[in-house]
Amino acid sequence: MAVLVAALGLGPAASAAPQSADATAAACSGDACAGQDPEAQGCDTDAHTLDDLVVRDSLASRAYLVEHRYSPACQASWTRISVRDDQPDCLFGGQQAWHEAIIGVGGAPQVVKTAPVTTGPVCSANTTMMSRAAGRLYRACAHNGGSDGLDYCTEWTTRIGPKDRTSDFSGDGAADVLGVDAAGGLWYYPNNGTALNSANRVKLGTGWGDWGQVMAADFSGDGAADVLGVDAAGGLWYYPNNGTALNSANRVKLGTGWGDWKQVMAADFSGDGSADVLGVDGAGDLYYYPNNHYSLNTANRVKLGTGWGDWGQVMAADFSGDGAADVLGVDAAGDLWYYPNNGTALNSANRVKLGTGWGSFRHVFAADFSGDGHADVLGVDSVGDLYYYPNNGNALNVGNRVKLGTGWGDWRHVF
Repeated sequence: MAVLVAALGLGPAASAAPQSADATAAACSGDACAGQDPEAQGCDTDAHTLDDLVVRDSLASRAYLVEHRYSPACQASWTRISVRDDQPDCLFGGQQAWHEAIIGVGGAPQVVKTAPVTTGPVCSANTTMMSRAAGRLYRACAHNGGSDGLDYCTEWTTRIGPKDRTSDFSGDGAADVLGVDAAGGLWYYPNNGTALNSANRVKLGTGWGDWGQVMAADFSGDGAADVLGVDAAGGLWYYPNNGTALNSANRVKLGTGWGDWKQVMAADFSGDGSADVLGVDGAGDLYYYPNNHYSLNTANRVKLGTGWGDWGQVMAADFSGDGAADVLGVDAAGDLWYYPNNGTALNSANRVKLGTGWGSFRHVFAADFSGDGHADVLGVDSVGDLYYYPNNGNALNVGNRVKLGTGWGDWRHVF
């Protein structure tokens, strides 16, 4: 089978229980959704695209978008195919789409498929659903019945949600490094495999020296990290990513009163594809503020824990690789801990100690530098060297750490 991958406010508020309107719209969940129509079951309500590709039929002069769709409420995925061109009848003209899964990965793998979507006078069509299960791989496929007669599929993936784009300013799937230097200049260093492309670094702005917190995450949900920060007055701002620049003219104030927060971070905690905001307030409480379409849902903020006030560094990124950001931090003793995301809470009982001796690091942050879907850890040590520590399951691959550069000791923020 030929595989083609096409790259195509307010401040602190009273605590409230989390709410989800999407979950109540679904008529099935998990195995009960298998073989069902996603629209008929309401699973399309909260669905998002995990991966896609375009199949072009040169004979019919048409293009078809093939999407790997996933519903968090239904815990199921499927394939959707739609006509990209403006065709009066929207006939598929011999194109078929189906959904695939590999069962028994690592053992005796077996590929299972849904029945293909048949051609007909429709502009888009969905396959039936497959329930998501641990240890399985999934992808969306289509057959080009026109020009070449080949099958095309998205990449196999275990992900059940959009990829967390913490620090991925380029949007290529691997985190870059951004920082504010001693002069207040904000810089973007592209990821060049296991190194930084310093020769092609880009200055994104000036005057960031007095900002108390600065971070990069995909707040817009477009696949590339934006920049968020808390200014000297305590205002929390969102600067959209505009390619290799920041769209300062369209910056958005997300809230006020953030100046006394000990830690503020942005990452996709909900797993819906758009970064949320998390922070440790003056009392040491850790809160999660859901992203509400270019604003923060302060009414439904969630307290994730207490006692974080003396932690030297706290960060959020998808360490587990399940599509939703987890929380990592360096405690008062210098130990680095990983707290798994457990929906709208942290799984403190299953926290994992990733290492010791991190108390002397000037900056520590987590982001998917390798591009494998699991956040790694990067840090600037006491002498100003920037290191990358690969994620090795529920541990860090210390033996294979990589020095990305020197001279980072006087940078105000590195993320």
